[in-house]
Amino acid sequence: LGSRNGTFVNGHRLTAPQALRMGDALQLGQVRIQVLECGAPAEVSDREIGETTLLKPVAKVLKDSGVDALPVTAEASKETLHRYAERLSLLAKVHEALASQVTEEGLLTLVLDQIFDQLHPDQAAIFLKGEDGSFACAASRCQKDCYDKLLLSRSLVREVVDKKAAALVVDAFTDARFQQAMSLRAVGVRSILAVPLLTEDVALGLLVCASRLAVRSFTQEDLEFVVPLASVAAMRLRNLRLALEAAEKKRLEQELALARRIQVGLFREEIPQLPGYAILGGNVPSRVVSGDFYQLLSSDNGCTALVADVSGKGIGAALLAASLEALFAGPLHLNLPPSEVCNRVSQLFYARTDASKFATAFLAQLDAASGVVTYCNAGHCPAVLVTAQGEVKALTSTGPPLGMFADQQYSQEQVALQPGDTLVLYSDGVTETTDAHGDEFGLERFSELLRSYRTLPLEDLWEQVEQELSTYSQSPTPGDDRTLVFIRRETKPA
Repeated sequence: LGSRNGTFVNGHRLTAPQALRMGDALQLGQVRIQVLECGAPAEVSDREIGETTLLKPVAKVLKDSGVDALPVTAEASKETLHRYAERLSLLAKVHEALASQVTEEGLLTLVLDQIFDQLHPDQAAIFLKGEDGSFACAASRCQKDCYDKLLLSRSLVREVVDKKAAALVVDAFTDARFQQAMSLRAVGVRSILAVPLLTEDVALGLLVCASRLAVRSFTQEDLEFVVPLASVAAMRLRNLRLALEAAEKKRLEQELALARRIQVGLFREEIPQLPGYAILGGNVPSRVVSGDFYQLLSSDNGCTALVADVSGKGIGAALLAASLEALFAGPLHLNLPPSEVCNRVSQLFYARTDASKFATAFLAQLDAASGVVTYCNAGHCPAVLVTAQGEVKALTSTGPPLGMFADQQYSQEQVALQPGDTLVLYSDGVTETTDAHGDEFGLERFSELLRSYRTLPLEDLWEQVEQELSTYSQSPTPGDDRTLVFIRRETKPA
């Protein structure tokens, strides 16, 4: 009371304490609280069970009903044996009918058909549990002269779902646990039958039957019919969902495979062939599609190599990488200097993405005759130059990542490749590979690996790097996208 922003109930500012009622809306700054229920005890389910209510674990009901094990002996009367035989026969027919349903809607409709055929309630409804834990009515049916809809009571959910028990309430008005369930009392409901839809001890929802005492009162025999029916329905419902998940997974896998084929097409499989040089490039995605991409393009006097890595992973990163590749295509085709290419691409990328999106890139242009490499490093991992003598040099950044600033201008540097030298471009998925303790492979370890195996053919060097990374991480699947490009000068040009 008396705060600057104030506290409001139903739009009126409070000046004194006020009791909240069901339906009131309480506003505190940006927080809005809706009162859905009033007066419910903290733990309704801890109250004593009323004499007119039977609460029984589902497993025990299944056993007593003869579904899990025959609850009668050979000495039982013919009438008892006949009654159990009829019940099992009916359940077998229901099971067969439910198995024919291929949609969730059809399955739930058939369950309600059986309920009305056998129990003749005023109304029945099936509530399914959502991902957020709430329950929503997925199917319902009522007699012509019945009330509009059956509202789900929280008391009932606690008793049935949380305890995995079937509830038979002969008279809700005399049961203390349901005295606060105004949704049931307001429409005259007296007799209730509620059963959870259990599969592998997990509740998918619950089935509720309701009736006014003037119509009928449910019995324990009704309970022993509904519990097995709900058990069969839950199993079939789970199978339908698993089938849908499998179909959706297959569809996603097909779409990812298509996305991968499209992305691989961006990598330009035709590697430039330069006399006196060996060139190799490749990409290993962490999630089928990659946020990395590379380009190896022939030019009039040599070749151009590009490795880029957009922020993020998965499909979103792959789409962004495809967009970035398109932005590079024009400037690269014009054979502009690396710094000018990055200037243009960064400005376009900045204009087309939000502030959280950026990309790093290493762009190198090789003059084959002289061996001079002109490069621009836009916030990317430092390329590694390994000389024939085993010296290692890191080609560090010449500007920030692409798309971070509106009018960013990049600089460029040069380095000369001598016979036997190898230039290695890569993405951070290589050096940031982690072991079981979370320690990264790192630039130093990577540089030493390249130095140690500098005389291997590029294909063998690639395999050696991948083997070392897999051994270090103890996983054949990379935690992040990995891209590698090798350029080696083998002999002096003629």
